[in-house]
Amino acid sequence: MKGILRDYAIVMVAALVIALILRFGVVSGYRVTSCSMEGALYEGDYIFVNKLAYVTATPARHDIVVFHRPGNQNDYVKRVVGLPGDTVEVWYKNVYINGLLLEELPMMKHVDADTLPASRSNRDFMGCVVPPNHIFVMGDNRDDSRDSRFIGCVPDSLLVGKALTVYWSTSPDMPLYNPASWRLNRVFADL
Repeated sequence: MKGILRDYAIVMVAALVIALILRFGVVSGYRVTSCSMEGALYEGDYIFVNKLAYVTATPARHDIVVFHRPGNQNDYVKRVVGLPGDTVEVWYKNVYINGLLLEELPMMKHVDADTLPASRSNRDFMGCVVPPNHIFVMGDNRDDSRDSRFIGCVPDSLLVGKALTVYWSTSPDMPLYNPASWRLNRVFADL
């Protein structure tokens, strides 16, 4: 009996150690808490993030990244639009990279038909050059996203990792324990 209990204890400790290593070193789970990425990610989605993705590589255009925002305890989830050295401009809801119209992905959208003057909002952004070791990020829900147009370019040092997949999704206006809130069609959704 003692041998069986010892074996169970060893397996449980090993499982805990492996889970902690994965959680704090390799993969983490994050909950999407805003509609700024609507199209690819929805409020209430739970995503896995690869924390090692940018240890030896750099972000690519269209990657979905999680990053720390300075002065804010919440992490942000956005799509990479501009890379170091790129000139990024937004004119009349169109994104230009180095003077060329960015080919938008199908999930990117505009919910507001109006273009706002610079005196009212940074949403229709004039432009900037992305500094070395930084990226320019935007939400897929272009008209409802606090992104690099508002917070500036994101330093590579603040990147948490690359979003991999949705592992769970619930309607944000219903209790988690209510099966009616579960959006099973979102599980393993393409990002």
